Parts: sequence; C-alpha cells; structure tokens
Amino acid sequence: MKKSILEFETIRITPKGFAKVVRHLSRFEYDKWNYGMLERMLQIILGAIEPTEWDRAFYSHELREYVWYRFNGWEYGQPEDDNESYNLWRILHDRTIEEYGIDFDNQRNLLYHPNVRMKYPDR
Repeated sequence: MKKSILEFETIRITPKGFAKVVRHLSRFEYDKWNYGMLERMLQIILGAIEPTEWDRAFYSHELREYVWYRFNGWEYGQPEDDNESYNLWRILHDRTIEEYGIDFDNQRNLLYHPNVRMKYPDR
C-alpha cells in the first residue's frame, strides 16, 4: 500500500458507525458486494466473526466517503442527474481511496473480503 494520510488497521466496527455506513450506501443502487460487506459487519458487531483488514478497510472507506458527501451538502441522497451523481461519487470515492493510500488498480481486492467476492462473482 501507498503511504496514507488516514489509517484503518485499528478502527473498531461499531453499531453507530455501521448505521452511518448503511445510511451512506442507501443512496446508491443495490450492490451485492456492498451488502455482502454489510452482512459481515453485522456479524462482527454481533460477535460472530472477528474483523479482518478487508472489513476495516471497507468500513473506514465508506465512513470517510460519507463524511465527504456530507461536507459537499449531501447527507442524504445524491444529485438526480446521473452524470452529476456519478461525477460526485467518482471525485469523493477517489479522494477517499487516496486518503487511505489504497492502490487504485487493486481497490476491489483491498475493500471487499474474498468470501464476498467469491459469493457474488457476477457482480
């Protein structure tokens, strides 16, 4: 990984943070991998599984992206225009990826647990 401004390795996945991630992701169309990761987070909160680097990276990324959306006036929802909505997401997503020092070419492998990627190969 590249040098990062923010760290995710020691973050705790909490019910409050989980609720924010759910709120943030609800603005987008359903995505199997995102909801697969939400299922994992719920299992972590319930104590059924231990968090992995993928879980912490995904959780941290989505929380930070939510902060950027709020900073840009979008606590809820997103622009109605598809191009405007995509451009906003692309800018904020890429900014968050950079802040955590995640390699752009490898981000799917770093943000999504292998079990989620295998469970939903047709994403």
